[in-house]
Amino acid sequence: MQKLFKKSLQKQISLYFILLTLLIINTVGWLFYFRSERYFDEELGKKLSGIARSAATLIDADLLSYIQPGSENGQFYASLQRRLKTLRNAFDLQRVYIVDVSRHLLVDSDSSGVIGATIPHLQSNLLELDAAQHGKAAYSTLYRGYDGNLYKSAFAPIFDTRKKISAIACVDASPAFLRVIDDIQDFLLIINLISFVIALILGYFLTRSITRPVKGLVKAAQRIALGDYSQPVAISAQNEIGFLGQTFNGMQESIRSKEEQLRALKQKAENEADAIKSYNELILQNIATGIMTIDLDGRLTVLNTEAARLLHLDRKQCIGKHFRKIFSPGHSFYPTLRAMYRMPPVNDFIETKIRFKEKPVPVSVRVSPLPDSNGQIIGSNWLLVDLSEVRELQTQIKEKEWLAYLGELSAAIAHEIRNPLNSITLFLGLLKRRADRQPEQLESIEKITSEIEALNSIVNDFLNFARPSGLQKEPFVLNELFNQTLFLAEKEISEKQIAVQIDIIPHGLTFFGDMGQLKQALLNVTLNAVQAMDIGGQLQLTAVQKNSGELRLEVSDNGKGIAPEHLDKIFKPFYSTRSQGTGLGLAIVQNIIRAHNGTIVVKNNPDKGARFIIELPKNKEN
Repeated sequence: MQKLFKKSLQKQISLYFILLTLLIINTVGWLFYFRSERYFDEELGKKLSGIARSAATLIDADLLSYIQPGSENGQFYASLQRRLKTLRNAFDLQRVYIVDVSRHLLVDSDSSGVIGATIPHLQSNLLELDAAQHGKAAYSTLYRGYDGNLYKSAFAPIFDTRKKISAIACVDASPAFLRVIDDIQDFLLIINLISFVIALILGYFLTRSITRPVKGLVKAAQRIALGDYSQPVAISAQNEIGFLGQTFNGMQESIRSKEEQLRALKQKAENEADAIKSYNELILQNIATGIMTIDLDGRLTVLNTEAARLLHLDRKQCIGKHFRKIFSPGHSFYPTLRAMYRMPPVNDFIETKIRFKEKPVPVSVRVSPLPDSNGQIIGSNWLLVDLSEVRELQTQIKEKEWLAYLGELSAAIAHEIRNPLNSITLFLGLLKRRADRQPEQLESIEKITSEIEALNSIVNDFLNFARPSGLQKEPFVLNELFNQTLFLAEKEISEKQIAVQIDIIPHGLTFFGDMGQLKQALLNVTLNAVQAMDIGGQLQLTAVQKNSGELRLEVSDNGKGIAPEHLDKIFKPFYSTRSQGTGLGLAIVQNIIRAHNGTIVVKNNPDKGARFIIELPKNKEN
């Protein structure tokens, strides 16, 4: 474990502290140095320019034309030289001299100066000399010469009586005076050195106060890593590190107390780890489209849940196996797979049917190549889409078209039948009054009237089926709907001594719809359930509101149930398993439920009987 801490935390903190301290001190010092140097440069330049202008006023420009090479020992040259020396000594300058416009020496405060000689360092000040030749005093920037000393010069024009520039006064600052800048730089270096030593000492003690408890925590962590929870961390600091030590001790105790639980859960966690799937795997397994992937060797590499359902396969046993070992020649999908694997269809997809014990399932199959990241084909993708719902929707559309036609036909037939029935009923009333005292004739008339009422009820069913009335929606309580339905069916329920159970969740559940039509639908379903049960049967009415807001109604009985071959036909018009039925009752129920944008299905109970399931969608009023 010690190898992990080759870079000591104490050394790192000390290094960061020292570097930060030096960075701050150096930054402030050098900023001070550069600002001082700039200020000193500007102030010295202004001072030298003033001295240069003073030197220009001391010289009579008209007399300078008399100075010729070899006049160094003349009285006139000596007089001018004394003036320049006086000026040099007064301002502690290195040199004061006069040059002509061609930049040759005329007068020099230095006795070694030769008339007509060139001044070498003037080549570094050409811009300033040009400014002076144009009538403006100028000074050079501070620079360091080849000898390591700093230099700075100033220049001022000398005008003759005609206001023409005949010479230039030059002033050079003293290196001793400029050496102050070097002294400042040396002073900053000394401060940096002292600061480094102080930062080193402070950094050592500061980091030591931080790293000692941290090292204690590290050692404790090493002990915990080895399974030793017996020694708590001893940290007396009353700061964040002390709080960290207390928290660490609490964590150590918590780990110790939960170690046994972790050991017990280890095996369970390892078993459950295999069941955890990535996000993409979850999408793959929950998508409504079946997906199957076969590599170039014919091995099945991917098989999601939907594909396994459609093909009746076990995913875990199929992955990695060759498709010929999975799909036997007797498998319903094998002919399609063999044909499409050898030669994928030119069209986007083909449609086939997969047959097992249940009814055939229409499936759309599409095959596409599977490339890798480099575009190389590594297999094929098979998309399987269950078309059962599509076919069901198509069947419903055809059924609606047929029902619309049948409704129009039924309405016409009912209308043609009702008119004669009304006339017959009228004449029977007249006959009844004439045969008032003839019991045999009255009995015959009553039988005819009863049959006419039955026939009229059938006509009403025709009309209700053909031309359902519009919905009159209003809010109502589900408990009231159930009570009124059972009241209308009370006679039939009492005759068979049916036990009724009502469940409404939540209590006081309300719905916004046409209570009259829903009552008619629920009554038809309830009567069908009662007729299917023997004496002493059990009828259950349930209303549940789902989390999505949808209403689910169920009517369940423990009767004989419905034969499987009748389940798909039970809602079709004129289809009935009873000799006396018209076959329109459940068809009318389905029309009422569809008018509410709902659905109704019938299923046999696992043990006994059947149940009708009605689902009504949530709307704004609900």
